[in-house]
Amino acid sequence: MTGPPVPEIRRIEIDTADREVAHGFIRDHYGEHTAAPPRRDEPFRYRSVVVDVGAARVSWLTYAGDATSAWTFEDLALVGVLADGGHAIDFGRGHTVQRPGLPFLLPPLDELRLQWQGPRLTAYTVPLGLLEHVGADVPGSERGLLRFTAPHPTTPSAARHLLAALRYLHHLAGEPELLGSPLVTAQASRLLATAILQAFPNRALVREADDDGLATTAAVRRATAYIEVNADRDLTIGDIARAAGVGVRSLQRAFQRHHGTSPSGYLRRVRLDRAHQDLRLADPGTGATVAGIAARWGFSNPGRFAGAYLHAYGQPPSHTLHR
Repeated sequence: MTGPPVPEIRRIEIDTADREVAHGFIRDHYGEHTAAPPRRDEPFRYRSVVVDVGAARVSWLTYAGDATSAWTFEDLALVGVLADGGHAIDFGRGHTVQRPGLPFLLPPLDELRLQWQGPRLTAYTVPLGLLEHVGADVPGSERGLLRFTAPHPTTPSAARHLLAALRYLHHLAGEPELLGSPLVTAQASRLLATAILQAFPNRALVREADDDGLATTAAVRRATAYIEVNADRDLTIGDIARAAGVGVRSLQRAFQRHHGTSPSGYLRRVRLDRAHQDLRLADPGTGATVAGIAARWGFSNPGRFAGAYLHAYGQPPSHTLHR
């Protein structure tokens, strides 16, 4: 049994003292912008490391110099966390100054004016299409025009939840074995998109009442068959509900009745079983590892995977691999 194909890990680094080269790199990787000439001749350095995590992207950057620039993000949202230096955003309603350690948003579809004073920050970008897709899979909602209305999280709790998601992507970006799993990186991208939608105030979606009917046994069978066939793909609850031909809430209630778990829980069971089969068939002499097989099936935390595996099969996954 094999999981999804392993993608090439994309990592880009730049270290330049040329402003034109730096701003060309920024345009290529973040969005169209126009930088004003510096007000004085001063030393300049731009350093950045960019790592793709599924559809999302993690960047560490240092801009050693001052800059004022006009930006338009047409197809992505950027969340930044300032380590030090100065960073201010003007949405046309006056500047908001960013404080170190607190996340801020550069939203899609808005014209922005940024002022930098030697910032060092970590940036996380998510495509607009992924934000819209994730938002549309929230029970009771449909795709609609997504517009963010403020650059800061709505509450301290929302900021903490977002920072936890950012730390997780930060961790993945330094783990090549996990970056090689399409399921792990796709789940991480959706986690970040969900955290952004929950953290920052927005006029996200057109809300409609979900169906209140009960999904039939046939719909549950369609859903389980879809999961079994597509367990190696990045599936959302919305994907499964559409395949079954019912609403998300109806499907969730039906799965609880028939399987004692949610559709997502059932998907985790199937993937755990696929990992079990791979462990049984793997040859440690070829370099197969528990962590690698777990990551192939979307389990990014080795400790949690080992606990779930022990509960399901009565032995640690390492015993299955080396028996």
